Amino acid sequence: MEADLHKMRVGKDKAEKYVLQVWRDLNLPKIQKKHLYREVKISQQQAEPFTIDLKSEIEFVRKNGKANALQQMLDFNDRFLSSPISIAIMGDETGMTFDLGAQYVNYFESVKFPGGIESPEISFADDITHYRKEAYKAILANDFSGLTRAYRSYLQCAVSLVDCFLHKYTFHINTLVSNSTEYTNIATLNSQAPLEDRLDAWVTTFAAHKLKEFKSSKYRSKFIELKGKRNGIVHPTYPMYSYSVKEMVKFLNYAPDAIGGLLAQLRSFAETTENIGFIQQIKSEPLIQLKKRV
Repeated sequence: MEADLHKMRVGKDKAEKYVLQVWRDLNLPKIQKKHLYREVKISQQQAEPFTIDLKSEIEFVRKNGKANALQQMLDFNDRFLSSPISIAIMGDETGMTFDLGAQYVNYFESVKFPGGIESPEISFADDITHYRKEAYKAILANDFSGLTRAYRSYLQCAVSLVDCFLHKYTFHINTLVSNSTEYTNIATLNSQAPLEDRLDAWVTTFAAHKLKEFKSSKYRSKFIELKGKRNGIVHPTYPMYSYSVKEMVKFLNYAPDAIGGLLAQLRSFAETTENIGFIQQIKSEPLIQLKKRV
């Protein structure tokens, strides 16, 4: 089969605007558009000055949907979605015994060498990108088993990323509220309730005035549809399961709306920036387009 998957996610103008917006979000000194393709030295508080290559930042946005160094700076400062450092060391453990450790707020994680520590929202976002590419490659190679394997993995990671988003917020809420059981919405966030209920509880917590709008949102509807596909595969109730290539491509192309669009909408409801790296990465996932043979 033939298909297309664009390598460039974002056009030049949009990439420039995104870099300028992130620059403003970071409260950095005003920069003119004519300087966007230069190296700029930045001094922040007591830290040593460092240089940002704006040209490479723009190219990074075009290829990945998010900025690079500027994105890390912006994400790090976010109250709820700042990501812990990811660290890993692989190799032969002979003669070496030490632990890797990282702390995030009041939570500490450690692992013995060889091993590593990752931020789950970053991992799931990268997995979604990876398995969509693998599905595309499988289509080109007429590899049905490879396609269905990538599709199943994608569905699982897509739903897990939304779950991870909710858990990250819930973690922070629990550090702020002494007794979360006193509040129905927070108790729901801490529960094993269906994702749809916990999403509604999130909106009730951060943007109650937007709940009606959210319930009729196309992003919420698409996510529920995507989650239904995932549940049907992960929890099979029939002895056989059929896979339509066209339907798989349809749901692979749900990522920008059902996942990226959903999370961006939640952030906008709470009047916080949508320009979080992993959200923009998924929101800008390029569509897979099947081509008809002539």
